[in-house]
Amino acid sequence: LIHPLRHVGIALATGATAWINLTMLMYSLHKKKHLDLPPKSVWRAVKIFVSALIMAVVLWGMQRFVVAGFLAGDQLHKALGLVSLVVGGGGCYFVSLYIFGIFSLTMIKGLFPKRIKKATMITNIEKES
Repeated sequence: LIHPLRHVGIALATGATAWINLTMLMYSLHKKKHLDLPPKSVWRAVKIFVSALIMAVVLWGMQRFVVAGFLAGDQLHKALGLVSLVVGGGGCYFVSLYIFGIFSLTMIKGLFPKRIKKATMITNIEKES
C-alpha cells in the first residue's frame, strides 16, 4: 500500500482494519447472544453506508472532471479546488442523509439552542426573587 497510495495507504489500512475488527467483534457477540441489533438500526447503518458511497462517487467525479483544472494551477487555485471538494463532498453526503431520512431539519435546529437575551434573563431573575 505504501508505493501506489503513499500516505493515503496508511490511513486506508487503519480504517480497513478498524472496520474488520468491528465486524468480527459484532459477529462473535451476536453468535454468543450478547448483541441483538434491532432491524431498524441495521437498516439505518445501510442507509449511512449508501450515503458514504454516494459521496465517494461524487468526490471521484469532482476530482476527475471538475477540480482537475484547479490542481494544475497555483496555490490559490489548489486551495479553491480543495475547498470545492470538501463542500461538494460534505454537501452531497448530508443531502443524501436527509433524503434517506437519517436526520431532519428539526434535528439540526436542536443542535443550536436559542440564546437567551439579557433582558429576558434579568426578568427571569427578578421573578425568582
